[in-house]
Amino acid sequence: MKPILWRSHGLALGKRLRLTGISSSLTSLKGGRVKTGLAEQITTLNASMSRLPFEEGSFDLIWSEGAIYIIGFRQGLTCWRRFLSPNGYIAVTEPCWLKKEIPDEARRNWAEYPAMTTIEDTRRIIADCRMREVGSFVLPESSWWDEYYFPMEVKLKTLRSKHASQPNAITQIEEAQLEIDIYRKYPEVFGYVFFVMQLSD
Repeated sequence: MKPILWRSHGLALGKRLRLTGISSSLTSLKGGRVKTGLAEQITTLNASMSRLPFEEGSFDLIWSEGAIYIIGFRQGLTCWRRFLSPNGYIAVTEPCWLKKEIPDEARRNWAEYPAMTTIEDTRRIIADCRMREVGSFVLPESSWWDEYYFPMEVKLKTLRSKHASQPNAITQIEEAQLEIDIYRKYPEVFGYVFFVMQLSD
């Protein structure tokens, strides 16, 4: 069995598997390595997602949560597929529009990712990249709130008080708050979709 490459939140795995975790931050990787309880099976590496230093066919599975959009969904699949073993898998979360009509306010919120598209168009990209969709689902709203936005909102309140006299800091804080407010207003318009894909040739 070949190792699994993973990025971000990690995996619930059995004892026989080997993993290679990559990130631009080795500190976060080392923390995740310990939390898995599988430290002896995990190798960590400081590397770029778009320039992976591995041989072709090195992995049975590439897993990336909340990260592939950094280099773009199409580019990520195109770049990563060559590192898969025959019949290997890629599992990722990708932000998608869940409605055809997108309010301007919501679209502006994702202006930094102009390639963001609908689930249907994302499936077409999967096929274009010679991958086969095995399954997919929209992450529930609780995934945003429980693990991300609720803790962030609590932190923002503290930061507002701490940096009240610093205009630049307050601007950044309010930008983060706006992101939360936009999701609170439009949870049915956009979300992360978890896709599991397999090499189709």
